[in-house]
Amino acid sequence: MANWYSDQIALGNIQPTLGGLAGAPHQPKQTEVRGGIEVWHFTFTQGTTATVAINDTIDLAYLKPESRIYSLFYTFTAAGAGATFSVGKYDPNNPSGATTDPIHYFNATNIAAAGNSGVLTSNLGEQVGLTNLGDLSTGNLPPMFGGAPIIIRGTFAGAVPAGGTVINGYLFVAEGQGA
Repeated sequence: MANWYSDQIALGNIQPTLGGLAGAPHQPKQTEVRGGIEVWHFTFTQGTTATVAINDTIDLAYLKPESRIYSLFYTFTAAGAGATFSVGKYDPNNPSGATTDPIHYFNATNIAAAGNSGVLTSNLGEQVGLTNLGDLSTGNLPPMFGGAPIIIRGTFAGAVPAGGTVINGYLFVAEGQGA
């Protein structure tokens, strides 16, 4: 398993958890000190008859709320004039929609001609969801008390992708804590 070590933690500044369950740890989160890297591979192929329409989404990964995305890259075949693809997230722990953003990681990329997404720059390294406190605060309500997986989604827009369009990608994540 791959490991990485963070240079972003000032160990002298660790503060106890202010909310959440009694006896919550007073140490840095695992993803901030020594996290395991997960690699999510995704592939989507548009059938000869349209399997997705404009504004349809596909789920790319299901991440623990305290996970952090460190890289995301995808390639695509020619999808036809006007077709775009964006990558964002849906957080079922926050039903107000405040953390639901279809372009959170990649703005709509023109996928009309074959190419690649380039390097992820938006919101790189941020925690994908709210900290799972389990204390009935915002994002910590039943039934999962903040522990429901955060869904990383791709959204098709602009035009229906041509039959045979293929999107293939990788998502590199420091696995967080949670349910």
